[in-house]
Amino acid sequence: MAGKKSRSWIPGFGQLDFLSRMLLYSRSMELQLKSGVLLNDALVQAEHLFSGSQQKKLKKVRKDITSGVSVSEAFNRHSGFPEPVLKQLSMVQSVDDLGTGFEKNVQYYEESITRNTAKLNAMIEPLMMVFLAGMVLVFLLALYLPLFQLGEWI
Repeated sequence: MAGKKSRSWIPGFGQLDFLSRMLLYSRSMELQLKSGVLLNDALVQAEHLFSGSQQKKLKKVRKDITSGVSVSEAFNRHSGFPEPVLKQLSMVQSVDDLGTGFEKNVQYYEESITRNTAKLNAMIEPLMMVFLAGMVLVFLLALYLPLFQLGEWI
């Protein structure tokens, strides 16, 4: 739990964590549906990848689907799912191939993770340079201050 709290206050890490979990969720759904697991069973198994509010949303999605609501409508009712994902599920549901829809969602999340990681790297790189410059400064001061003090003694 401490690791989860520390990720949330650092800009970019919370979003990256969410995207990686959604990638795992989509991959899990894709593999289960393509291997013949029933939709309800696949939803139950895949929602264990989350905890807290996101898991509650996925439970509500599963309850909606069990009550007869279409998959795309159930995901659409509960916020937190990106628009391209919802459109993809809506399109593939009409041809009754949800496995392929979740496969496309995996591709979407992989691209999003790549973009967010690049943004995070661009943000962290200058901070690392400042940190490295500070370390060099401390090293040089530790090296030269004793030499200057030695010069005063003579």
